[in-house]
Amino acid sequence: MTDNFKFGRIFWIFSYILLSGDILTQVAAENEQSMCSFYGNCASNNKNPPGHYLCIVKHAPKPLDDVSMGILRQLCPELTNKYGKDLCCNGDQVRDLQKSFALSLPLLSRCPSCLYNFRQAFCDLPCSPIQSTFLSVNETLKGTENDETPSAKSVNYAIGAEYIQKTYESCKDVVLSSTNDVVMKAICGSWGSYHCTPQRWFEYMGDGVGNSFVPFTIHFEFRDKVEDGVENSGLIGINQPTYACSEVAPGESVKCSCVDCLGSCPAPPPPREKVDWTIKFEYGPEEHKITVFTIVGGITVIILIVAFKPILKRIHKATQSSGTEFEYAIVKFFTSLATFCARKPLFVIVPGTIVVVVFSCGIAMLEITTDPVELWASANSRSRIEKNYFDSTFVPFYRTEQLIVTAVDLPPILHVTATGNESFGPIFNLEFMKVLLDLQTAIAHDVNGNDPDSGDPVFLKDICFKPLDPANTNCATFSYLGWWQNNYTEILKSAPREDKNGNPVEDGSVDNYLDHFKYCSLNPSSPTDTTKLKLSCMGEYGGPIEPTVALGGFLDSTYLPLDPPYKDATTAVITFIVNNHVDKKEQRKAKAWEAAFIQFMHEYVKKENKMSAHMKIAFSSERSIEDELDRQSQNDIVTVAVSYLIMFLYIAVALGEQHSWGRLAIDSKASLGLLGVTIVLFFCIFVYWIFWIFWCKSDTYYCRSDSISGPSSWG
Repeated sequence: MTDNFKFGRIFWIFSYILLSGDILTQVAAENEQSMCSFYGNCASNNKNPPGHYLCIVKHAPKPLDDVSMGILRQLCPELTNKYGKDLCCNGDQVRDLQKSFALSLPLLSRCPSCLYNFRQAFCDLPCSPIQSTFLSVNETLKGTENDETPSAKSVNYAIGAEYIQKTYESCKDVVLSSTNDVVMKAICGSWGSYHCTPQRWFEYMGDGVGNSFVPFTIHFEFRDKVEDGVENSGLIGINQPTYACSEVAPGESVKCSCVDCLGSCPAPPPPREKVDWTIKFEYGPEEHKITVFTIVGGITVIILIVAFKPILKRIHKATQSSGTEFEYAIVKFFTSLATFCARKPLFVIVPGTIVVVVFSCGIAMLEITTDPVELWASANSRSRIEKNYFDSTFVPFYRTEQLIVTAVDLPPILHVTATGNESFGPIFNLEFMKVLLDLQTAIAHDVNGNDPDSGDPVFLKDICFKPLDPANTNCATFSYLGWWQNNYTEILKSAPREDKNGNPVEDGSVDNYLDHFKYCSLNPSSPTDTTKLKLSCMGEYGGPIEPTVALGGFLDSTYLPLDPPYKDATTAVITFIVNNHVDKKEQRKAKAWEAAFIQFMHEYVKKENKMSAHMKIAFSSERSIEDELDRQSQNDIVTVAVSYLIMFLYIAVALGEQHSWGRLAIDSKASLGLLGVTIVLFFCIFVYWIFWIFWCKSDTYYCRSDSISGPSSWG
């Protein structure tokens, strides 16, 4: 027992020494890893928005003050829970991170898992106490006389390829509510959503040259295994845990919705199994069903025809006999009626005239309408009821005024972009754009109608929709020219193209309006492009301009592909948005301007200018349908008058017999034709009265009928 006891004690002491050594080694390793490569803000980067380069240091993490710790705990709870208060960032960096996240996190907040995955990389970058294991200096900026601490103009960030892949997969389908498109279209730079990949996404988020929201350049090193590349860069790398969009992330209670995550959508029901069918207790394949039933049906019809042929003959003979009797009865009735009217004309004409005159009083309520909604949708229909509810609860949908301008006989524009030689559609001809911009400006600022109530001039600015008013008083105008803020000077701007290090490219190519267009067509909601021009893609009114709305003529089919060739556009669509109102009286100012707009465009297309031969212009306004209906109604009056005149002449020529000038009125049957036309007119008036009595609501006095001049509405 004594020997065993001694042996056990020795073994325990030896194990304790080994265990203590492992613990001390692990603690020493952690202390060695807990080292800051950067701490605090140094030199300003002179960007818009302004930012700072990180100060290059080499010291242990420092405690973060309580206020900043509270902010960071809300922004990066995973980081603070794991490492506590000793971090590699100070209060200024935390507030910079807060400002940065204020722009990016709302875009991804619809999907909690995506948000969780995304923020980890950018929480670790400034604050992780082990940042020295995955961050290093790439390019140094010397300190100043006041502060000799060097700054990091660019950094290396070793990160796991698995992490960025899964983060991208969890975020790629998240929808941006303001544009009803995927968020990747706004946060993947010039690649857009279609060409975006995990690597391109992170490279854009680290592009300190092309992305003005990045304070310094981040060179991501994507590691299949985080330890790969340690020999070259000395960085171990970091690979944070991620969650699929269909999973609930830590600290969250829900997963992403089906709209933002395909994996969250319920599985569709399985297809129905193929069921065999039976004829005379024998199974047959389903594809023979039509053939069998056709043969059986044909035989059945033949049998029925043969069997019922005698019966059909008897029915035909009886019908022929009854038809003859019915025709004789009709002839006899109308002969008697005509004889009675001829013998007692006053007894027929006077009461008939009185009845027609009395019943024609309803014509006083006649009201012609050309409103297409009133004409083509019943007041009691579900669509009208729902529309009325929407209009009264909110406001009617906006009135739209449009120009559709197609470039004719203009060559494509060739340009060397960052990806090589490319061809652009003829609407990007600079002279074409200049003339079109002048036209758009004239419509927006010069065209004016007269207010029907006050007589004051009405301009577009008085009736248009201004979504950001009063901060931005520009009208909502959707035009591809808006990508340059409707400013020809902006269109003419160009700048030498630079590489990622800010040096001019070897081929001497430049960024110009075509590069800006290419970027904006993929990312229309971006406040600045990634070209050297650094122009905004937002319209002059302060909102995005979708290429699907502003461009046309770039599709070979009716379906919009995932990667639309917007650069091949041959047609420019300019849309002016005008406020609408439930009260039709409040619409009169808009209609007055629309009438002036239509008149202006009629005159414009008749004028000659530099691009007249190369511009095919179509235009419309909200009132265009009403104007067309009114025009057709006016034309119908002439048509009806001519048709009745021809009918009158037909009666006089075909039925008349001229024996002498004294009996001309009688023999030519002119009186017969005149009275016939008069009777038809009185009958139409009588029909109006009937509609008014039985079909119209007493509180609206409105109905429809087909008159002799075509469809019209009256009350």
